[in-house]
Amino acid sequence: MAELLIAATLVMTGMAMVTPLAMRSGRMWMQTREHHLALDELANQLERLTHLPAAELPGEIENLTASDWVLQRLPAVKLDAEILDQNAIRISIDWKRTGDPAPLQLVGWPKNADAEPSE
Repeated sequence: MAELLIAATLVMTGMAMVTPLAMRSGRMWMQTREHHLALDELANQLERLTHLPAAELPGEIENLTASDWVLQRLPAVKLDAEILDQNAIRISIDWKRTGDPAPLQLVGWPKNADAEPSE
């Protein structure tokens, strides 16, 4: 009987230690998935913006919205872009997450249609 009581105590202690770790691990994987999704959205939007003609760029930046896929998967997502010096484009994404970290940002330069292709 004493062995059974000791075994039950060890099992309960192990479960008490493993359960919070499993919960934290699950939250970490969910946050990692959200981060990857946000980076993919930034890369896709920046790629699209850098291939636009210069005349269309200000209008597209003004009307920039996240894709439906991201809107459904990230809570309170907000996408912003601005034209920097040397015609660089900075695009950022922010969503509701634990700890209120800074938005993710990428910077790119528009493709110059007047440049000669390199060989």
